Amino acid sequence: MGEPLQIAGVLFGLVSFYSVRGNHTASLALLEQFLPVAQTRQDPALSVTVHCFLAFTLMWMGQLESAQAHYDQAFGFYNPTFQRDLMHTVGQDTESCMLTYRAELLWLRGYPEQAVTQARHGLAVARDLAHPFSIAEALGAVAKVHLMARDGEAASPHTASLENLAEAQGFPWWLAVGPALQGWALAAHSDVCEQREAGLVQLQQGLAAMQALEAALWMPLFMSGLAEGYARDGQVAAGLKTIDEALALVAKTDERWNEAELYRLKGELTLQSCREHPASATEKEAAAYFEKALEVARAQTAKSWELRAATSLARLWQQQGKHADAHHLLSGIYSWFTEGFDTPDLRDAQALIEALSSVG
Repeated sequence: MGEPLQIAGVLFGLVSFYSVRGNHTASLALLEQFLPVAQTRQDPALSVTVHCFLAFTLMWMGQLESAQAHYDQAFGFYNPTFQRDLMHTVGQDTESCMLTYRAELLWLRGYPEQAVTQARHGLAVARDLAHPFSIAEALGAVAKVHLMARDGEAASPHTASLENLAEAQGFPWWLAVGPALQGWALAAHSDVCEQREAGLVQLQQGLAAMQALEAALWMPLFMSGLAEGYARDGQVAAGLKTIDEALALVAKTDERWNEAELYRLKGELTLQSCREHPASATEKEAAAYFEKALEVARAQTAKSWELRAATSLARLWQQQGKHADAHHLLSGIYSWFTEGFDTPDLRDAQALIEALSSVG
């Protein structure tokens, strides 16, 4: 079958191709086929490669606990002595990639402070190696962590650096992803109308560039940013259309790591449409989307999405006078968290809990 490093290089290329195209089921099947090979060979480079890609793939598919297990195994096999050989074989540094992508998993699972710390560590590792593609990968991951956490200001320097690096190095994938990330930062998180509008255009251009590459990886995530930008800009119909397209893509690719957030945003956009529909019917429909978001987040153990969905549903229940139910729902998930209390999601949840408590 070949030497372990050669196998790792071929596997990396095949799985990268499937992943970027959004064919996660093919990636998973291939990796599961190679897992016993890695176990038999007992080669650390091959084992790290297989477990890394299993972790990435399962994370994107929303199987977060299984992804965590493979990250742990990958780090257990990692040894700096083969770092350079593996990096030159597969084209990027494994350690920085593991650190930054595991940071995304940490955020999803409800550890926002650890996520940021680990993402920055991974970026520092890549920069110490002065390996351009690894730096691009790390910059993209750091930006995603900040954007998922609703911190566009912290994401922007990383998205700008990524765009500059991609332009200088001619990385096609990152030439598309960089503008999408920067557009998301502006469209969904800027308080300046002109910046939001520019961000929407930039995000649309990034998505179009990804489609031109026949890429689907992370598109549901970026589309949620686009829909949020539309919501903030008052373009409700465009936002709902984007969410429906994103959910269709989720069903096609099985990329489910932000599925809960897509349903939550659909609920928020549905509430915004109440001027066109009876309020009671609109609220009932929105509540169903929030409950679906909670269901998905809980099944995935995606605590950060669960908190956000619970906040949206609790806010709706507050407006409907269901204060006790809202308090019980939100305080239950809020009390699970042990860190990140100065992040937007936890601050919003705490403020709502206090408001519900004051009502009695």
